[in-house]
Amino acid sequence: KTITVAMALDEGLATSATILDVREPLVAGRFTITDLHPAGRPLSVEEIFTHSSNVGAGMLALQAGPERFKAFLKRAGLLEPLQTEIGTLGAPQLPDRFERIELITMSYGHGIAVAPLQFAAAAASIFNGGKRVEPTFVRLHGEKAKSETVTTDITSREMARLFRLNVMGAAGTGKRADVPGYRVGGKTGTAERADKGRYREKAVISSFLGAFPMDAPQYVTFIALFEPK
Repeated sequence: KTITVAMALDEGLATSATILDVREPLVAGRFTITDLHPAGRPLSVEEIFTHSSNVGAGMLALQAGPERFKAFLKRAGLLEPLQTEIGTLGAPQLPDRFERIELITMSYGHGIAVAPLQFAAAAASIFNGGKRVEPTFVRLHGEKAKSETVTTDITSREMARLFRLNVMGAAGTGKRADVPGYRVGGKTGTAERADKGRYREKAVISSFLGAFPMDAPQYVTFIALFEPK
């Protein structure tokens, strides 16, 4: 949802105040996409993020369409294997097609899988004034190459605001990350574990994407717990 909301804002498809009617589920063939905790009313894009609405994220992805959604994933560095000094990370697992159901499920993190470092780098790029971050394990000397642009600086600052709001706000999913003095922002995530081409409903990966201090981000963290108890 972090990537999807950033894409919608950057492409001018919506602002944080744009209202979407998320009361009805999204239907794609035999699949019905719902929210885990339905709000029972239309939500702004800001609320779609803080309430973690699957329906709202899916609506934003459908509005973008496959070409723009895929192009943003590419700009964020999520379509190709990530190269590092210690080797190439596992290649992203992507759907064969980018049609209605794929767009909806990818918008909230299903149907796509990337290495944790690759996702953290994409998030860091969004908070880094929108400049692409290439992870490195060695200290760089001399002039760095010019970074590619992932988002505008305006989108970057708005995403930082939404992340901080998701930790500070009463309805935010990341309230427990509000560590005094660090000005943390973050987004929680829950995904069913994949096993032999299918999802295991009772086995989940819980994650938290965090950054701080959100008024001038310097650090990004990505924590994933496999089948937490």
